[in-house]
Amino acid sequence: MSRRKVVFVMGNGHSGSTLLELILGGHPKVRALGELNNLHKAVDADEPGEPRLCHVCEGYCEFWNGQVDRAIIARHVSQRGLLAPLKRGISLLRNDLYRHLFTKSGAEILVDGSKSVSWISRQVRPRLNWGDVSPFLLYIVRDGRAVVNSRLRKYPDRTVEQEARHWKRITERLHAYYDKFPADRRYRVSYEDLATKPEEVIRGVCQALQIDFRPSMLRYWEHDHHTTFGNTGTRSLIARYRTQFGVADAPAAAESVEITRARHGEHYDQVGLAIRLDERWKRELSEEQLAAFDSIGGELNRQQLAFFGRS
Repeated sequence: MSRRKVVFVMGNGHSGSTLLELILGGHPKVRALGELNNLHKAVDADEPGEPRLCHVCEGYCEFWNGQVDRAIIARHVSQRGLLAPLKRGISLLRNDLYRHLFTKSGAEILVDGSKSVSWISRQVRPRLNWGDVSPFLLYIVRDGRAVVNSRLRKYPDRTVEQEARHWKRITERLHAYYDKFPADRRYRVSYEDLATKPEEVIRGVCQALQIDFRPSMLRYWEHDHHTTFGNTGTRSLIARYRTQFGVADAPAAAESVEITRARHGEHYDQVGLAIRLDERWKRELSEEQLAAFDSIGGELNRQQLAFFGRS
């Protein structure tokens, strides 16, 4: 396996992919990038000045605004204009985006947290262009009931039945893609295991990626991250740390914390600076909602939980 790798973190939304990505980004050989598939939202936005590509820095980002060539980013992700599909195709064939990010970051491993099968398959499909870079698939799985509960918190106008069908459809596609990926370039982890025994899980991931495990990786909030889109709650711990220890613009970081509090209540205040298991679904989903989920996705959920020795 090549020394340089692009690690694609794959999974359902709200499954812990941002947490996993940020932990990996605490290794000196790794650069966590965030959800690159969402960069078009910033690149194509009609807003004055520089687009906000980094969602950790509260203003100017030394990496995304200072080092990365925005034209290369735009060619790869923009959806604006009649020639956008042609430009994206050429960028894919030449692997412009990842090669440029390797050069600018100096990392041996890039972590793309996009999660989406459609995005990952498009990046990987032109196999000849990878050359001395190996694509690697890192699949994070979470109890479907927790995923559905998190989405209901974000989309309160939707029903359990709608979200259960959405979770089942996405999960079946994820499983199918993972099973077809080369066995020596894929690895699967459980969110529940990551949250309860993070050192053991990250040691396994590091071994699969052929890098040394470092305990400081687990204190991801202490590291200098420059990730794009991703889970706001997990990233809010970085803002909380920077506010607490005066390593960032306090008013801007505090605003980030308040945005998270508006969606998640006091949950991340209670968590503090720690990796902890989030099982709010056990108290927030009613018996009727649990039964509705089970009728749609229960069997599939039990199968994936059984893979990790859970029930």
